[in-house]
Amino acid sequence: MTNSPARKSGILALIKRHWKGYLWRIVLSVTVVLIMALGQHLWVLAIPLQQLKLHIFFIPMLVGAGIGFFYTTIRLMQDEQKKQYLELVDKEARLLNEIRQRKKHERKEQRLSYAINASQDGLWDWNIKTDKVYYSPRWEQILGYEEHSVARNLDSWRSSLHPDDAKRVLDVLELHLFGQSPRFFDEFRLRNAAGDWIWVQGRGQVVEFDDSGAPIRAVGTMTDISDRKRIESALQSLLAGTSDSIGVDFFKRLAHTLSDVLRTRFVLLAKLDESNRDLLKPLAAWDSQFNEKCGNCSVSGTPCELTVSEGEHYIKSDLRSLFPQDEMLKRLDAESYMGVAMKDHGGEVIGVLVLVDSHKAPAWKTALARAILPVFAARASAELERQSIHDQLINEKERAQVTLHSIADAVITTDSNGYINYMNPVAEKLTGWSMSQSIGKHLNEVCKENDSNENGSLQEAVEKCLSSGHSVLGTGNISITDLQGKVSDIESSISPIKNSKNQLLGVVVVFRDVSDTREMARQMSWQATHDSLTGLVNRREFELQLQQLIKIAKQENKNNALLYIDLDQFKVVNDTCGHTAGDELLRQVTLIISDTTRQADTLARLGGDEFGVLLRGCDASVAQTTAKKIIQAVQDFRFAWEGKFFHVGASVGVVEITPETENINTVMKEADIACYAAKDQGRNRIHVYTKDDIFLEQRQVEMHWATRVKHAIEKKEIILFAQEIVSLHNGSNSHFEILSRMRQEDGSFILPGSFIPAAERYDVIVDIDKYVVENVFTQVYEKKIPDGTMLSINISGNSICDKSFMRFILEQAADLKLDTSNFCFEITETAAIANFTEALKFIEKLHKVGFQFSLDDFGSGVSSFGYLKQLPIDYLKIDGFFVKDMVSDPIDAAMVSAINEIGHKMGIKTIAEFVESEEILQELRKLGVNYAQGYHINEPRPLSDVFDAARAGLH
Repeated sequence: MTNSPARKSGILALIKRHWKGYLWRIVLSVTVVLIMALGQHLWVLAIPLQQLKLHIFFIPMLVGAGIGFFYTTIRLMQDEQKKQYLELVDKEARLLNEIRQRKKHERKEQRLSYAINASQDGLWDWNIKTDKVYYSPRWEQILGYEEHSVARNLDSWRSSLHPDDAKRVLDVLELHLFGQSPRFFDEFRLRNAAGDWIWVQGRGQVVEFDDSGAPIRAVGTMTDISDRKRIESALQSLLAGTSDSIGVDFFKRLAHTLSDVLRTRFVLLAKLDESNRDLLKPLAAWDSQFNEKCGNCSVSGTPCELTVSEGEHYIKSDLRSLFPQDEMLKRLDAESYMGVAMKDHGGEVIGVLVLVDSHKAPAWKTALARAILPVFAARASAELERQSIHDQLINEKERAQVTLHSIADAVITTDSNGYINYMNPVAEKLTGWSMSQSIGKHLNEVCKENDSNENGSLQEAVEKCLSSGHSVLGTGNISITDLQGKVSDIESSISPIKNSKNQLLGVVVVFRDVSDTREMARQMSWQATHDSLTGLVNRREFELQLQQLIKIAKQENKNNALLYIDLDQFKVVNDTCGHTAGDELLRQVTLIISDTTRQADTLARLGGDEFGVLLRGCDASVAQTTAKKIIQAVQDFRFAWEGKFFHVGASVGVVEITPETENINTVMKEADIACYAAKDQGRNRIHVYTKDDIFLEQRQVEMHWATRVKHAIEKKEIILFAQEIVSLHNGSNSHFEILSRMRQEDGSFILPGSFIPAAERYDVIVDIDKYVVENVFTQVYEKKIPDGTMLSINISGNSICDKSFMRFILEQAADLKLDTSNFCFEITETAAIANFTEALKFIEKLHKVGFQFSLDDFGSGVSSFGYLKQLPIDYLKIDGFFVKDMVSDPIDAAMVSAINEIGHKMGIKTIAEFVESEEILQELRKLGVNYAQGYHINEPRPLSDVFDAARAGLH
């Protein structure tokens, strides 16, 4: 214990009350001691005298003992009293604490009483042992009884339970009494004093148990929930009346059900017109008396105006006097109005839900309406938005269906397991399955893939899309087989279908039939690496393989060899018998040379009548042996054409490819030098290139051709010819191609195929091009040819790259004041692509001043439609190698058709070369080719003759 101020004050109070008791006890003790001392003294007097001396010594001892006894007695009495005082203080302290706790408990009970009264709950207290129940005044008031007029036992409460609720409520109570639930709680009906049923919510809990654990007292509350149950009942009725309806039917049912539940005369649901928000357009109206239909009405001057602006508005009386201009209120004899705004998800008012009655609305009815109207206004708003979204979705679906049915791509959608749920008509056509047949089928079953799909799988792409949730664009080269066994190459993309929660619902597979495109691509790919005439590897592929061979030679320290073959007398056959004969000669010579080479070797046509052979694993001596076989085989060959026989020969240049070989350009240059050296040595010869004779041979060749061409230019021995390019559709023949011929001393002409390649190799071609342009411009100026006559002039790749050449053209045209639209410059496809940047600048600058351009020999080289799209050309000349055999060769016909179609798609006019028969001409007309040129139409004539005929109006 601690000596608190309260305890100290208590001790002092006790001491003051009992000090008198202590005093008389002290006096009594002293008296006893004195009596005892006196008695001792008398006894001492009775002692014999002879003993007096002895007893005199005992007297002080007796006095001391008496004093000690007195002191000890006093101390013992003080300790006992002190203990008693402390016990009394502790008892009073406990009493004071108990008084404070009781007051605290009384305050707590008072607050609980206030809370119960504030909550309007009735209180009950049940003594289970005596079956006596205490009911608070509020409990009796809820049931409509006067105070203390209710029987206070369980039977009276049990008898007031609704028969439908009694068993359930008693079971709930029993479960709690037996400790199987933590408390008693239920909602049930009780009969009130008037005999009506009211809904209450009962709560209770056992608060006291006897020594055996049996409940002996329970307390609880009762709350009147009749209003809530009434609202719930009304909501359930409304929900039951509208739950299975949508759209117009929903609005009609809602109006009817509201009128029935709330016993209201008139119900109106209307939406605001989107274009005129002062106009209400009824969704549904219900008149309990006449079931009148309501037309559009204005918002202004009506109670609805307040609802639209305020969101909710209630008028219980004098309605017509407030809105005297509202004819509908007059017709309905309306007195009360309740209106709630219908709002969209963004909070904007989109309509109103209105109740109108012909008498003042009862308070309970208004409260009930206020409770349920916002709920059903929100439901009506949601339905109105749903209907709007549904209409939008229908429209979107219709547009989507039309789009999917009209696009050229096949479209299939599947669920998340790959089972089809939609396919458009294009997909039906490609797969052979109808949509009704395919629904529910797995994609693998409908799009049956071929085993030859090595670079990809449609199913793998679908699974990847489903697992990753991302689009898979491009699935490699895939082929599918339809129900009839037809194989189609397809190009596809797969994208995931997700909902608003980003959950994967399935995939959409979009694919198209690219069989024709891939076939054309294969042809173009083959064409890019092969010569279309002979079927041999072309120069580009040959150089790629040569580059690889040079690399291998360096890595493996092995020697290889290259043969460069040039046919002798080929020009004679070509010029004498025509291109058809020349082509046939090349095909037959190809077979002869192929028989002399090994399977491991590569034979290629490098251009014109030039061939190349790559001999793997051969040195120069072995290469010479093979070259001798080729020369001998060609010499032994006799070419027959239309009763004529021709001897041809071959000149072969041999170059050894060693680890020291630098690059392709070096090898090809050395091979070219060696071949021409063989020609210069008398043809049908072999020349092996060595470093010792490189400068000598190069100088000899360069001097030979450079001197010859320059001499011809100086002596004006390059004569200009022209060949007509005729229109296949409008009959106009005012287009000519300018051709060059070199006049020899005997008066014969050397065709450009003989000297132009050499002039290009040794930089003399620019002089030839300038010579041709100057002569054509001058003759046009002097001859004054008719307007509209188009002249096409061939330009080499070297001239395109020569900046002085463009200036030369512009200066010549300006000096002579020529109409530049009468001139078209022809550039070969190979030259344009090889010098693309310079060619583009050249074409663009001259195009701006009126000159036109034609891309010559398109398809003969590395055709690139990507480059074609970038070149601003006016004409596209289809290579004659495709044209001349197009009647008999379907591949050539397909190539001509494809090039013509692509040209037209790009807005370019097409010209077909090498038209040498009427059948070819008619086929070109069917394909829609714009112009034709060839020996069947006419042969080249001197340009001066063409000009004279043009001026005379002849052709």
